[in-house]
Amino acid sequence: MNIEEKYLLWLNHPNMDQDLKEELVSMDEKQKEDAFYVDAQFGTAGMRNILGAGTNRLNVYTIRKATMGLAIVLNKLNKSNGVAIAYDNRYKSVEFAQQSAKILASYGIKSYVYDSLRTTPQLSYTVRHLHCDAGIMITASHNPMGDNGFKISYDARGNAAGEEILELRDFNKLGKLIEKSKSFVPRKFESNTKNMINLIDEYIESTDNISWYNKYREALLYLFFGVCTTLVNLITKWILLLTLFDSKNSIQLQISIIISWIVSVIFAYVTNRIFVFGSNNKNIFKEIVSFFSSRIATLLLEMVIMFIFVTKLNLNVFICTIVTQVLVIVLNYVFSKIFVFKK
Repeated sequence: MNIEEKYLLWLNHPNMDQDLKEELVSMDEKQKEDAFYVDAQFGTAGMRNILGAGTNRLNVYTIRKATMGLAIVLNKLNKSNGVAIAYDNRYKSVEFAQQSAKILASYGIKSYVYDSLRTTPQLSYTVRHLHCDAGIMITASHNPMGDNGFKISYDARGNAAGEEILELRDFNKLGKLIEKSKSFVPRKFESNTKNMINLIDEYIESTDNISWYNKYREALLYLFFGVCTTLVNLITKWILLLTLFDSKNSIQLQISIIISWIVSVIFAYVTNRIFVFGSNNKNIFKEIVSFFSSRIATLLLEMVIMFIFVTKLNLNVFICTIVTQVLVIVLNYVFSKIFVFKK
């Protein structure tokens, strides 16, 4: 198949992506030649190339073709431990990762895909930690901004793919295998992905090597910002009573308490969302309502407990306050983790 035939195959294909089709239409003869004179080649650990339309470019179709080659290798060697997939922030990286997972699923191969940006070393560690047969990293490393890449890694220890996979150690062989896939044509890809694609919520770390801080990071940050929230509450109340309200006026005092509580809860929500739980929920309004509702619930619980044990039973107010605050802190953390910022 010559350059013009390849070009027309892509241009006239009914399922060609619209953005790639527009690029194909705008190509001159020199651009056609550069885009189709050869197929994208594998180099060290994978392939990197300019993003765009054509067989000598990186696009959703050449990514599928490369993944198909990897799937053929793994199935030929009867590997069944799956493939870990990660991606960086380059253009099309997320889409390429998703398409790779779908291709693997069509070959009966499970994948473990990160749900946010990760580095190449993290992907390599994940392959070892999950005992995967291989890993796919969508990145072009230090290449120019308009490039992207498809890197393959594997577990060299021998307990997964190891040194048995000669095709993954010799990328020329893998390239030749993909080259043999002459039946490949650009097409919309659909597959039954049920139970085949697994999202990884957070970075996987070895419990043997994990630092004390990383192990308890979330709880420590929650406690830290909990103390900050208390300070915000006290400072806000102090400023209000010094400037706007009279502490001897019961109504004004209650108003200052309510305003201070609202300000502190807003501070708690923002810090919990960004620093403690790292929420990416786009429905911020629903999240805020849930957060405030949970805080109102624990506030009412605190009032009920103090009323019963201090007002009715005449127990020590200081001890009751400490016990109640500990309970409220624990409940607020549980509500935030399970109901408000759930992943």
